[in-house]
Amino acid sequence: MADDPIPHGGKFDLSALTKKAMGVPIGVWLLLGLGAVGYIIYKRRSTAAATAPVASTGSGDYQAAGDSAGDSTDEDSGSADSGTSTSSTSTYSDNGAWGVAAVNWLVAHGYDATTSNQAVNLYLASEALTTQEQAMVNLAITALGAPPQLVPPVAGGVTPVTTPTPVTGGGSTGATTAPPAPAGLKAGTVTTTSVPLSWTASKGATGYAVYNGSSKVSSPTGTSYTVGSLKADSKYTFHVTATNSGGTSASSNTVTATTKATTATTAPKATPYTVKAGDNLWDIAKTHYGLKTNASIQAAVNKIYDANRSVIGGNPNIIKPGEHLVLPAL
Repeated sequence: MADDPIPHGGKFDLSALTKKAMGVPIGVWLLLGLGAVGYIIYKRRSTAAATAPVASTGSGDYQAAGDSAGDSTDEDSGSADSGTSTSSTSTYSDNGAWGVAAVNWLVAHGYDATTSNQAVNLYLASEALTTQEQAMVNLAITALGAPPQLVPPVAGGVTPVTTPTPVTGGGSTGATTAPPAPAGLKAGTVTTTSVPLSWTASKGATGYAVYNGSSKVSSPTGTSYTVGSLKADSKYTFHVTATNSGGTSASSNTVTATTKATTATTAPKATPYTVKAGDNLWDIAKTHYGLKTNASIQAAVNKIYDANRSVIGGNPNIIKPGEHLVLPAL
């Protein structure tokens, strides 16, 4: 048995701490033991702070109960301001009380205490939230109702976070149903390459789609459109649909239109002529074409002779009565 380190005189003999146990001085063993106990106490307090329900500090922060907010951890008693027992906003005297209840609700439903506390603090301070933080706040608002006071804007021009309307069943904005089909589709006066179309507006429509057969050709916002780049003398069938954010309508009535045919240029026809006694090509050209100048008459003579060379022969100045000539168009 080791000697008693404390003599009967009541004085502590420090030399006893230098004695060894298992090769290590007793004083070292004591220091190690005290350090281990302190570490265990620290870890237990840290774990409790991270998982405990929150309580308001009165300064806008919602900290875990047992920290600077106080050491009340009685789960049955609850917080006077928590409001977790009801979803009515009338229970909460101010935004601080609502914030306590919101964080408590999130923690109770499996969300991390630190993240919940940060999301609620940012929301009540009108700071920007991440998508995850906004989703957490939305859940709390859905369960508890909105804060009793409007969230004010903060200095620096940060846009306040507006209280979201709880979404049920997936909710949406804008039109929820497609517009009715356009009515009264008709074609106007066609050309060789285009067909003008018009129709009656569909209620709730924000735009239309025009189809040539099964091919979409345009998306006008008004109730008329001219389809162009078409072939002449060709038949086309058109229909129109209406659109909005809710979808696309059924098809309108169909209308068929045929483009105009291209007008062919008709070549002037040659005129038959029988030579009479006393005729010559100069007089024939001058009289038949109504020419006035010698140059134009000579050009017509040359053209008549070229068209009738096989009948007249080699000399254009000699034509015989009874010969059948052809007077070409000039």
